[in-house]
Amino acid sequence: MGIQSDIQRVREFRGVSLTRTLAGIEADLLGCYKNDVAGAAEHLSVDSELLLAAAGVKDASAQIDVVIHAVGILYSLPYLLVKSEFIEAISLGAGNAAGEHDLITSRRLAEFKFIRWRTKGNAVREKSVFEDFVKLVMADTTKDKYLYLLDGSKTSKFLSGKSSTVRLLDRSLKLTERYKRRYQNRFPTVGDFYREFANEISMVDLPDVVPGIEALII
Repeated sequence: MGIQSDIQRVREFRGVSLTRTLAGIEADLLGCYKNDVAGAAEHLSVDSELLLAAAGVKDASAQIDVVIHAVGILYSLPYLLVKSEFIEAISLGAGNAAGEHDLITSRRLAEFKFIRWRTKGNAVREKSVFEDFVKLVMADTTKDKYLYLLDGSKTSKFLSGKSSTVRLLDRSLKLTERYKRRYQNRFPTVGDFYREFANEISMVDLPDVVPGIEALII
């Protein structure tokens, strides 16, 4: 089976809502005996092929965040660079908290965040975007600094908040040590740090300048 067939099998099992589908199955199985369960599984087309299809989809999507990050940058660059600008360094992999910047050109330093904010459960997203904001602030350069985003309003709302700066940097010991050496305890919250340095970073909504990329927000 190919990946398209695998995806289709998983979609058919999932239905409109996986949560509702599973809840319905759980309710139907109450009081069932062995033969009843076997019949229910057959009715739902649950077999070894479905299991292998699910495993195939999981394998294919194992590094999907890295793919989105890399392709998103490459797709955006022609719309962002000016004619006289050239690339000096580029890092397409996602999640390198203390590593190089995503993009260094003859004119700018840039980080890209293809974050889709959720109603809750954004802890990893918050740490990731704050790390990039801090990296840009601490970069010793006369070049323009950019943070490219899918949803600048939600990012600004988070950056203006009361989360602990040190807690949000705990993914990277190296970055935390650099931050503490430079700022000590001057900025207890993310909002304190953001308000001090917001004018140094140009935060750009990619959907405003890159046609088609707004589809990633959905």
